[in-house]
Amino acid sequence: MTTPSPFRLRAPLLLFTALAGLPAALAQEPEATAEEAPTAALTAALLEDFEWRPLGPTGFGGRIVDLALHPDRPRSLWVASASGGLWVTENHGTSWRCLFEREGTLSIGDVAVDPSNPEVIWLGTGEANNQRSSYWGDGVYKSTDGGASWAHLGLVDSHHIGRIAIDPEDSNHVLVAALGHLYTPNESRGLYRTTDGGATWTRVIQVNPDVGVVDVVIDPADPRYVYAASYERRRRAWDFDGNGPGSGIWRSEDRGETFERCEGGLPAGDIGRIGLDVFGGGSGEVIATVANQNVEAVEREPRPALEAEWKDGGLVVTDLERRGGAREAGLRRGDVIKRVGDRVIDSAFQWLKVMASLEGEGEAASEPVDVVYERRGESATVTTTLGGLLVFEQEPREREVGGEVYRSSDRGATWTKVNEKPAGGSPAYYYGQIRFDPADDQRAFMCSVPLYRTEDGGVSWSRVAGSVHVDHHAVLVDPADSQKVWLGNDGGLHVSYDGGDSWQHINNLPISQFYAVGLDMSEPFRVYGGTQDNGTWGGPSTSRDPQGIHPTEWKYVGGGDGFYAQIDPRDPNTVYGESQFGAIYRRNMATGTSVGIRPSKPEGAEESSLRFNWNSPILISSHNPEIIYFCGNRVFKSFDRGDSWPVHSPDLTTSDAERSRGTYPTARSPRSRSPRGTPASCWWGRMTASSRCRPMAATVGRT
Repeated sequence: MTTPSPFRLRAPLLLFTALAGLPAALAQEPEATAEEAPTAALTAALLEDFEWRPLGPTGFGGRIVDLALHPDRPRSLWVASASGGLWVTENHGTSWRCLFEREGTLSIGDVAVDPSNPEVIWLGTGEANNQRSSYWGDGVYKSTDGGASWAHLGLVDSHHIGRIAIDPEDSNHVLVAALGHLYTPNESRGLYRTTDGGATWTRVIQVNPDVGVVDVVIDPADPRYVYAASYERRRRAWDFDGNGPGSGIWRSEDRGETFERCEGGLPAGDIGRIGLDVFGGGSGEVIATVANQNVEAVEREPRPALEAEWKDGGLVVTDLERRGGAREAGLRRGDVIKRVGDRVIDSAFQWLKVMASLEGEGEAASEPVDVVYERRGESATVTTTLGGLLVFEQEPREREVGGEVYRSSDRGATWTKVNEKPAGGSPAYYYGQIRFDPADDQRAFMCSVPLYRTEDGGVSWSRVAGSVHVDHHAVLVDPADSQKVWLGNDGGLHVSYDGGDSWQHINNLPISQFYAVGLDMSEPFRVYGGTQDNGTWGGPSTSRDPQGIHPTEWKYVGGGDGFYAQIDPRDPNTVYGESQFGAIYRRNMATGTSVGIRPSKPEGAEESSLRFNWNSPILISSHNPEIIYFCGNRVFKSFDRGDSWPVHSPDLTTSDAERSRGTYPTARSPRSRSPRGTPASCWWGRMTASSRCRPMAATVGRT
């Protein structure tokens, strides 16, 4: 059992600053003799009195994956962060306490509060959004004292937990959707059930080592009925396979003891992520967002094979379809058409008659026809068909079916597709929540890049929350007030008091997700880093304000997903940053100007294009700050701060054609240990009072 500490705006010391004073402390050691070499080692005893204090920023947040309201106190809200632990407010977001920061991981998949006893909180670790930055967890935790302490209840190899459902009539009966390993197959995925409060577990849905369960929901009006969504997916270092026949909806009529797969009206084949919700009013209404990634052929309207206009006394060809019959026959722009078959084209009216002949019945369109034309004063004849001359029949276009919304009015026995236009997560693997308004089964919200809202049961969907950050993952309608809607996305926490028409950003949650950290040589020094979907920023290590560092003291460096940030040791105004897939730049913080310095493909390189990882390393030479190193499938070296890259290594990858078509070809093997030591979560450990990352403290700033 461990006890959480409250989030504080100030703390006695910052470890960065404290470490700077170590030489003075070490100097108090007895002087080394000439024969004895001096030694200075950082030991646990030396560091144990140092405390952390947060630097920020809080002006923007990080990815929120789930939300839960207190059933009796609407001002109390739990917020589950993708890589920043579990937070709670008891005053509607005015202040926050971190409840989960000293356990086995900081990555959260889902939070569930017992409706019968809100002091009982269940937590599933390991984010289930399948992103490159989704870190894995170590199973299920339970608190019986409102989050003051936690017990680990197993399911360690589940890695990513999508949702936890608690029986409203029996607190010991709980179901856990275990998605399983993200990069590899594993046997421990599926739907787990406990009837003794987590002491023992039984797996009640098991498909195969590539298929886990991403969602589960119990009908609050009749807990005999339980619904679950299986999901087939595998991420690789170079690609992502996010669909398959293993994805589907399952139903239980015996409180989750046994399940059958639902089929009536649902699609099969290449199905991606599925999200579920049950209307709690007793009607048995179930809604599902289904990523139908089957490919369908879409007929396309024919296009003109030839366009012409009457000018200067003749019919002049003005445009030709590149693959059409007129061009294939030899006609070109500027040709003057004189005759088509037996019809002399001596007026625009005669050309209209040629086109009208296609509308009649018969085989005129496919019969051969001679076309006489003039080109540069010389006459020529080509033979084609009337249809080939005038019409280009386009091949059907293949596309994914896209996001679909299904409803069931008979507790999952049969399903009906209700949406008129595709709507849902894009990419589907990254989104999955769909939630009813508890007071109206015709009103629901669905998470995606935008937030969708329906007022007609899912037939039509409108985009809302356009004023806040995109990429929405968690939405919650207050059961006591349907006009109040909570929203969690890549930018943090938001709330609406008018049903989703307008929004307020709750900007005091310190959960921004830093991929990497860099320090400059100013006094006092500044800290820089790239964040998940919130760009690259730099902020001070201390402030003259006695209240601490203000959000406005953090300065913007660059956009996109920020990653490595390196600062010229001679000039703190020169910062090197990047966004995804090798978009490196150099920014002058004094003038606010940036220049892109991404390397070009070397002359003679055999690969079709350079390939960079989601995040690509940047390094300034410690010997000469004019020298910059940057890594993709080749290592590049610049002698002029990135203006040119004359030195490069050979292609360090295998150049496998199939892998190169993926989204991140410079493959890295995922670490097998817990993610609490990874850069994204450890930055937060470095910035807050979390002790999980203290062993990493001596490496702060290295990249």
